[in-house]
Amino acid sequence: MKILVDANGDLHYVYSDSLDKIVDKRLTAGKVVTRATDVEYNHKTKQWEAHLRTGRMIAHGVNRNEVIEAEKKELEHLMEVNNGEYFILSSG
Repeated sequence: MKILVDANGDLHYVYSDSLDKIVDKRLTAGKVVTRATDVEYNHKTKQWEAHLRTGRMIAHGVNRNEVIEAEKKELEHLMEVNNGEYFILSSG
């Protein structure tokens, strides 16, 4: 699990319920979480799909948990190479 703090003090990370217990609520007070992806079932292909907000599919498969794990890996990779571009936690 990776948490980046940018020059503005904004946090960039892949959200999970377990992370919610670790991140100090004072750090996220007054912040808005912007989702990077959506995971939805595609009834035509009968597969789960994870898509970035741009529409790009980053993971798919018949097992939802496996798709979510693949999604997390891809998001963490994107966070590293794009300096958190897809993980914007901005003031609201």
